[in-house]
Amino acid sequence: MASIRKRGSNSYLIVVSRGYDYEGNRLKSVQKTVKPPKEYTPKQAEKWVKEQAILFEREVQHTPESINRSITLAKYIEHWAADIGPKKLADSTFRRDEQDIRRILPALGNYKLTDLRKEVIREFYEEMRHTPRLDGRGNLSEKSVEGLHNTLCGILSAAVDEGYLTHNPAWRCYKPKGKKKERPVADEETVKKLITAFEGQSMKYEPGCGVEKPVG
Repeated sequence: MASIRKRGSNSYLIVVSRGYDYEGNRLKSVQKTVKPPKEYTPKQAEKWVKEQAILFEREVQHTPESINRSITLAKYIEHWAADIGPKKLADSTFRRDEQDIRRILPALGNYKLTDLRKEVIREFYEEMRHTPRLDGRGNLSEKSVEGLHNTLCGILSAAVDEGYLTHNPAWRCYKPKGKKKERPVADEETVKKLITAFEGQSMKYEPGCGVEKPVG
């Protein structure tokens, strides 16, 4: 709320408090000096100054706060969990993200948003692949690691939207890890038998774009 202080015979100082940021720090108040027209009566001047205070307060409220680009991921997640996640996500999705956050914070929480790099995030995913599950039944599954990536990526996307980051460092950081399945290959003897079996046989279908085509 704006406060008005008289300064001199025809000068008033309007002060608008901006409260606190989500880190608990008091935001700097903004001030403006106004002087009512000299021909105004005292009552007219008082009314005019109050109107100026209201207009100035509205102006301040619509002025975006300066962005603190040096905050840590932990501090930003605190803000995200209080002001963004609950409004943007379904309850079930938000609760699942909160579980992922419990694993993200110990590993990455102390990093400044601007210091997060793809290499750091990839190392985190690899570490999670060797982290025990909460129920003690082996390590986290690849699906769980992918879920951690989706949560982190979503949070950092919000940071980009709010101006804390110029790009999302987690974008395309996740690569599924698994054993490549080798396709069985027929040996030379089997190939010869197949060729002999098909010799003289008319082909029912011709190669195409996935559409069966009879030969007439």
